[in-house]
Amino acid sequence: MELQLTRSTRLLPPHVVIAEDDDGIRDVLEMLFTEAGFRVTICANLDRARAAIQRQQPQLLISDLRLGSSTHGGLDLVRDARLQVPEAPEAILLTGMLPSTISAEIKALEALGGHLMSKPFDIDSLLDLAHELTGWPDKSSI
Repeated sequence: MELQLTRSTRLLPPHVVIAEDDDGIRDVLEMLFTEAGFRVTICANLDRARAAIQRQQPQLLISDLRLGSSTHGGLDLVRDARLQVPEAPEAILLTGMLPSTISAEIKALEALGGHLMSKPFDIDSLLDLAHELTGWPDKSSI
């Protein structure tokens, strides 16, 4: 019998690409996801994140909505991944913007099947969502 791997039956921990231009937030996210058992690639800008997604085909993308000077950096990453990667990663975008000021971005993200979390974000909620989206069990539940 041949073993077929799916998102929920991977032998390796899910790979997450974290695209965040704020050093402090990026470092915290890297530490949290590494400690939670994920394989992590961090990117400080849009170009590096695009390359990492293309090259490594992660199971999860976490990005700042307004990555760098781009108004739609995170959305652009999600769109690109949906078009270019055979098995596009799940996506969580982080924003410090008020929902009322980014309604168009929220609709676009929902249409792409992504998720939005406001900054400051609840660490446990972010990790719970990541575990849910990747099908990878939380270490504390093992």
